[in-house]
This record gives sequence, C-alpha cells and structure tokens, in this order.
Amino acid sequence: MTNEELNNLQAEAYDHLWHGRYRLALNAAIKLCEIRPNDSEAVICAAWAYLENGNPSKAMEYANLAVELKGDSPRTRFFRAYLLTRMSIYEGAIADIGKNIDKEKELLSWTLITKARAYAGLKKFDEAIQSLDNAYLLTSSNQKILKEQKEWFIKAKKRFSNEYELNSKNITDFIADGKEAIKAKEYWFALFTAQKVLAQDKFKNDKLDAALLEIEALYLLFQYRPAYQKALNLKNKYKDHEKFNLIFNSLQKFVNNEEETEKEISPLRRTKTDIDYTTNDSVQLSFEEIEYKSETIFYPNDFADLFSIKIYDSLKDTKVSVRDFYKHVNKNMPGIGVEVIFNNPYLDQEDKSYNCYTVWYLNDYEINRNNFRLNIPRNWDSVIFSQSINSDKSGWEIGQAKVEIYINNFKVGERSFGICQSGTPEQEVILPQATQNNFKIEDKIDAKKIIQPIQTTSLDNLLVELDSYIGLTNIKQTVRDFISYLQFINERKKHGLKTDEKISINAIFLGNPGTGKTTIARLLGKILNAMGILPSGHVIEVDRSGLVGQYIGETAQKSEKIINDAIGGLLFIDEAYTLIKKGGSGQDFGQEAIDILLKRMEDKKGEFVVIAAGYTDEMNSFLNSNPGLKSRFTHTFTFEDYTPDELIEIFKQNLKKDDYSITKSAEELLRKEFIKMYRNRDKSFGNARLVKNIFDGAKLNLGKRAVSLPQIDRTKEILNTITEDDISLILQKATDKKFVLTINEEALSEALKELDNLVGLDGVKREINDLVKLARFFAEQGEDLREKFGNHYLFLGNPGTGKTTVARIFSRIFSALGVLSKGHLIEIDRQGLVAGYVGQTAEKTSALIDKAIGGTLFIDEAYALVKPDGSGNDFGKEAIDILLKRMEDDRSKFIVIAAGYTEEMKKFIASNPGMQSRFSKSITFEDYSPKELMEIVYRSLRNDKKNISKDADDTLFRHFNEIYKVRDKKFGNARIVRNILDTIRQKML
Repeated sequence: MTNEELNNLQAEAYDHLWHGRYRLALNAAIKLCEIRPNDSEAVICAAWAYLENGNPSKAMEYANLAVELKGDSPRTRFFRAYLLTRMSIYEGAIADIGKNIDKEKELLSWTLITKARAYAGLKKFDEAIQSLDNAYLLTSSNQKILKEQKEWFIKAKKRFSNEYELNSKNITDFIADGKEAIKAKEYWFALFTAQKVLAQDKFKNDKLDAALLEIEALYLLFQYRPAYQKALNLKNKYKDHEKFNLIFNSLQKFVNNEEETEKEISPLRRTKTDIDYTTNDSVQLSFEEIEYKSETIFYPNDFADLFSIKIYDSLKDTKVSVRDFYKHVNKNMPGIGVEVIFNNPYLDQEDKSYNCYTVWYLNDYEINRNNFRLNIPRNWDSVIFSQSINSDKSGWEIGQAKVEIYINNFKVGERSFGICQSGTPEQEVILPQATQNNFKIEDKIDAKKIIQPIQTTSLDNLLVELDSYIGLTNIKQTVRDFISYLQFINERKKHGLKTDEKISINAIFLGNPGTGKTTIARLLGKILNAMGILPSGHVIEVDRSGLVGQYIGETAQKSEKIINDAIGGLLFIDEAYTLIKKGGSGQDFGQEAIDILLKRMEDKKGEFVVIAAGYTDEMNSFLNSNPGLKSRFTHTFTFEDYTPDELIEIFKQNLKKDDYSITKSAEELLRKEFIKMYRNRDKSFGNARLVKNIFDGAKLNLGKRAVSLPQIDRTKEILNTITEDDISLILQKATDKKFVLTINEEALSEALKELDNLVGLDGVKREINDLVKLARFFAEQGEDLREKFGNHYLFLGNPGTGKTTVARIFSRIFSALGVLSKGHLIEIDRQGLVAGYVGQTAEKTSALIDKAIGGTLFIDEAYALVKPDGSGNDFGKEAIDILLKRMEDDRSKFIVIAAGYTEEMKKFIASNPGMQSRFSKSITFEDYSPKELMEIVYRSLRNDKKNISKDADDTLFRHFNEIYKVRDKKFGNARIVRNILDTIRQKML
C-alpha cells in the first residue's frame, strides 16, 4: 500500500473509533500496525481500539509500546493518559499529562478535561473543577457541555464529603443521580455513589440498586475482575434482571478468556507456527536460529568470582533430578531458568549478605526482573543460585534473549541465548584454568555438589548465637519462650494429644530502626528450620515496593511471586504499616497486597512464616486496620532501643571486627554523646545504624589524619587507633562554624527599593525599615546579627495583600544584612509538609527544612496544619512538632514565616505551647483601599501598554468602593484586580 493509502486507513480507523464502530476500528488498526510496526500513531490507534473491544491488558501493552517508540510526542502521551483514565489508573494518567500539557495547544482543552476526570477519580474535586475551568477558557465550542460536566464535579464535591449525610429523604435522588452519571459517562461519579450507599447499613431497601450500580460502573471502568466477583454474589437476586444478565455475561466471557488473545489478530511481532513442546528438543538448527548469540560475559567485581552462567528448563527441573542446560531454548518452553555459580572471595574472612536481581530481555526489551537476597556464610568456598521466569502466554516470541545478573546494583555477569523453534542442549563447558581470585583447575567441583542449602545448625548453637548479640534482653527471653511453646506443641503431638498440625507462628516485630529486627528474623528462620518446622528456613526480605504494583494486576503478580519464593521459609516485611494508606482510599493497591497475603497465610498455613516489622505506634495502627491481621499475627516481639552502654559495646564490636582500637578519652566522649542522644531520642533514633555511621566516620577521619603524617610517623598504633579528635570531628556540625557577614549595601538598597515600590502596605514597609535600622545599629556595635535576628515571623492578613511577595523581598533583605547566608525562599502549604501515610510526613517536612537552610521557609495558610476539632490523629501535628524542633535546633540558620488569616493564625499559635516562643514577631497586612486597588489596575495596564477610559475608571472605582465596604476575611484584595483584568483581556481577544 502507498503512504497515502496507509494514511487513509489510519484516518478510517480513527473515524470508526469516534463513531463507535469499534470492531471495524480494531481490524483497520491491526492491519496498519502490520505494515507500520514502528509508527507510534498506528500503535496508539490499535491500543484505543483494543480497549473499546474489551481488552484493557492488550490496550496497555500497545499504549506503552507507542510511548517507547515516540516518548517525546505529547500526542502519544496524551492518548495513553486517556486510556489510563478510562481504566481508572489515575496517577499514571496525571503523570503522562504532566509531560504533555504544555506542548500541544490544540489538544490542551481535551487534555484538561481528561485531567479533570482523573482528579475526580481520585476525589480531588477542587483540582478537577480548576482543570475544567481552564479547559473552558481554551475553547469557544462545547461550552454548554463543559458547564454540564462541571456540575457533576461541584455536585461530587458536596455529595462525597464526610459532612454530607444520607437520609431517607435524599437517598432516592442520590441513587438516581448515580444512574444519570452512567448516561453522562461520568462513571467515577456512579461508582462513588454506589460505594457511599453500600458503606451504610441503614438503607437495606436500596442496597440492591446500589450494588447493581457499582457493578455497572466497575464494568464501564474496565475493572472486570472486581466487578465479576461482586456480580457472582448477586447472581441469584438479579437472575431475571435483563441489564444485570447482559453485564454478567460480558464479565464472565472476559474472565474465561482473559489469558487468551484473539487468534485472528497478529501480535506486535510475528512468530512462526507453533509446535508442540517436548522435553526432548531437537539438536538441529535452522540457518536463522544459528545467528542468535549464545555467549557468557563475566564482569570484574568485589562481590563474587563468577565462572558459570547457564540456562535450563525450570519446569522440567522440578520434575527430574538432573538439570539439563541449553545454548538456545525451545519457544514453547513454559519456564526458563538461569543457574549462576561463583567462588566466594571472602572465604574464611566474613559473612556476606547481598541485594541481588536478574533482568531478562527479549529482542532488547526488558520483560521481567527478579529481586532476591543472597546470604553467604564465610565458610562457603563457592555458591550456586538460580532464578527463573515463566511465560505469561502459551509460548515465547522467537528472538534474541539475554539475562543479566546484578549484585548490590553492580552487573557481575550476563548470558545471551536464542529462543527458537527448537532448543539446543549446552555442550560441556571447561572451566577456566585460573581467575583473578586464584581459582585453580583442581578446585573444580561438580555443579550438583556446589549447591549450598541453608546450613542446618543445632538449636543449642543457634541459642548461643542469639546470646552473643549485644542487648536485646527481652527479645532473647521472648525467643526462648517462643521455642518452649513450639517444643510443648511437639510434645503434645508425641503423646497423641489434639494439636493443630499447621501451627500459626507469624509474628510482629516492633521497634525503631537499627534495633536488630532483620538480624533476629534471619536467626529465627534458622531456628524454625532446626526445629523441623520450616523445610529450608531461608528469609525473603521485602518492603511495600516489593509487594505493591503501580497498575491494575501488578500487585497480585508481585505479591504471589514473593509468597511463592517464601514457601518453606520466612517472609520478612519491613515497614509493613506502609501497606495501609491513610484515609482508606480505594485507589491504593496496598490493601490488595494485604488481602492476598492474608489469604495465602491461611491457605498455606504452616508452609511459611510471615514477620511484619515497623515502628510500634504505626504497627498497632496497621493491625487495627483489618480484623484479619490480628488473628494471623499471633506473636509480638518488642525491640527496645539500645542503652548508651550497649551502644558503646556495639562500637567496640565494630572495632574488634575491623582491627581498630580507641583511646579512653575518645571512648568517654562517645559515651557522653550516646547518653545525650539517648535522652533526646525519638522514633528516628538509629541505634546500631547510628553506631555504624559514627564508626565509619571515625575511620575516615583517622585515615585523613594518618596520611597527612610523614611516612616515618605512620606507626601501626597510629594507623589503627581512633582518638578523641576523630570522634569530635563527627559530632561537630559543619554549620556550627562562626562567621560574621558584612552588610551588602547594594543588595540591601535594591531590595528596599523593590519593597518601597509596592502599592500600599505602609505599615509593613515601616516595620521592615525599622528592622533594617536596628540591624545597622547592632552591626556598628560589632554584634553578630544572626544572634539578634534569629526570630521567626507571622504574616497576618487576608488573601491578596502581598504576603508572599513581601516574604521574597524580606528574605533578600535578611540575606543582604548577613542574617541569612543565601536568602532564597521555599514556598509551601499543608500539602507540601503533610503526607498520606505514616513516616512520610517526617521525611517531607525534614527535607523541606533542609532546603530552606540559609533562607526562608514560607508556609501559606499555616493554620491548616491544625485540625479544627483538635484531633491528634492528624499528620499536620507531626509536621508542626518536627518544625518546632528544627526551629530551635537550627536557630539562626533559617527563618520561618507562617502566613494566613489573622483569627485563624491566632488559633494556630494557641494550638501548641511551643508556638508562642518560636514565632515572636508578627507583621499585619492591611486590606488594600479602593484607591490602592485602582493603583494596582493602573500599573498592570501600563505594563500591558493599555489605557482605561474615564467611564471604565469611574465604574471600576465605584465597584471597589462597594465591595470594600462589605468586605470580610475572604476579601481578595489584589487577586480581585487580577481576576477582573484577566476577564477583560479574554473578552478583548
């Protein structure tokens, strides 16, 4: 076909899509993809067509490919955002739109409408309304439709707030609006409507209507599986309901055929005719298959001396005792495994633990990634491990494949192989004569003999190891009590007494970082193995990212794989509380991971053990979030913070391990510092990690000191003795260095001039000028201005009075005076400080304060950090606590300006006793008078090189006088002027 014909075919496909002829659109799009496989426009058209034909997974595959082919195209990213929104993957849609929105104006209006729907799907209705308003400004057509759509967002903001209560009078209209939303294609509205009704028990007569509405909305949002599960529960009640049966049959068809692709439609890359897969692969290769690479590459590294990477049939491996290796694999092989063998360079030196992963590629595209951990005892001379990947379809695509092996984020080796019509057995590989680690030919060991399972150690030896750990007194006793309980159960078995064959021994580990939770979990795996409770006792360590995916279906895959890997051993989930999203949002996949975990813990009870770890308060909230969690986790281990004496012992243990010593004066200084840290500790107290950081820093300081000495003075004692100076340098903060900056007259004059040029604000200008005069006086007296002007400020006043503008100038003035080292301004509000789940607020707040060091942190509407009802269960309080502490600890290093309405800010200050002492200065911003508002108008028009007529001038002045007389705290001041002028400009276009 000619290019013109192909372009016509593409236009035809889009025309079918716009007019609802989806099957025809799909046929045209697929034909186009066959001829133009690298054309992102053709691929994205196919993605849309697949979605409309009820195949969201295929749509997602094509949409991702389109972005890969032309990632810089705003059109491609928009279409993917559109598809993501249709499939209720709202976060991904907003991310794509963020890269797209400024690049292509002709699609901007539609983009903003899609963004509005995505925000609405996340219940961010203010943002949705704002996006729709922006779309309204960009288009002169369809404004009536946009106004109608906006009504849905306004209605949703009211209906789905916590303050809106359902009752017998409004329930009928409430559900009727949900049904109307289906007709208007606002499926998110219908879903929220149904969920709100179903969440309450008092509307039993309306439950069936709400349930049907929920299923229909989920179906239209392509949430087939959850819709199908809910439909199954209602099948008997709605067996005569025509619409329900139509949806149910469609859902059933999708679920039954989910794993199958339409055979008449070609995939992205064409493959040859399928053949039956057998374990006896033919050795004969076609000419095309011989061209595939089959090579092994080893990369020099400090972790492992690799000498073998081989490919094998992972399914066959589970059924036979002999592992067969392949140079190339059969395309119908269900599972492919990689076996890696390496010499241990740390033999008889130290135990090692590595974070590892393998990356699998096919035709240069990454198709899978396996994360795992290797624990290598010092007495292992060599190690073998394997990882595998399974085909999600009936077979693999033919092509060039490769697997890469990474240890601690460093690529240590890779193996290329072909996926062909028939497999080729691996010929025997002769191991190299020697390697950099002096591997000798006589050391060659048969692969099957090298495999190192988890070494079985006697229970007594494991208890000796437990006792060797510093501190952990209560943990040692808890573990022994735990072992006694398990031995008691075994004794009952011996006497034929009733015993649950599948003992539930899942546990919660509570405590701060660095208290040994991970270490004890690994030891517990060995103990349960030694007692015969777990077959292997290996430990799989994960956090939220290891279990939770970012799109629909990924969480189930990740969670199931991790659980399967843990069978026979122990699954350790660090910071498990992050699986629960605060606020109970249904858009988070953490809850899905928990549901899968709870089910498997019950189904596979006794086959693996789960330990969930984290901070005490957060883990208690985690357990209370789901009744099933408390019943599954039946044991609790509390890890207390290490005492100062125990921290010293840990430090000495590090010294002994690395062959260092410490002077008595240095040890005493360290002990005093540990006591100070222990007294002031909070939940971020680092315990053993803190000790390790100080030890590493001391070694670094010793190294710097030693190399600065003449060679003759570098004695053995000097090279391994940590002194008081080495410790002091770590404990001394770099920012404690004293300095006095002279006044930068040029910068000060420029900032004061800019302040003076602002309209109005006479009182504000007077206060700031008085501060400058006072600063000059202290500077002439030789005083350090940082000590005198380390105060934090309140900016009080209504919106639009120039608080943010003055804050920027204020920060520059203080920089010119030498009070601030940089003078930059960090602007935030509640959203910038407060996070959605436990632990993140502290990180966000601390990070923003760090960015503000040397400048000013401006918090707009600061009163929003305090809940009106005074509830302590809000993360705003956590942000305030951290802020107050840093304002004191880092006094004179940065300035905080908290801004907001006068009355609300008074309540904000009164909400915490520490506020009054921190915010010791306040500046009040008066409302602009009508004359000042007119002056802002004149200045803005002059900047635009425009004039105003006498009639317009008089009319505007009268308007300002009228609204000024009746103003309240929401009086917009300069914002009113800006909005009026923006409206005038639009009408002039």
